[in-house]
Amino acid sequence: MREFRRENLNLLLELLKTNNFITRKQLSEELQVSTNTIQIYINILKDNGYELKCKKGPGGGVYLIN
Repeated sequence: MREFRRENLNLLLELLKTNNFITRKQLSEELQVSTNTIQIYINILKDNGYELKCKKGPGGGVYLIN
């Protein structure tokens, strides 16, 4: 895995742990990547056993379960 991706995944996890609920847009701005890339990262985390919930639409966002 490329080093920047690993760093971004770790930062994404930290953001999810410290924020009860955060939007994909906020995550993309924080990591300086597109919202599509954020979705890819979310899928990678899910594939690695992290339980994430995503709510779409107005007021939607992402949160970590556990």
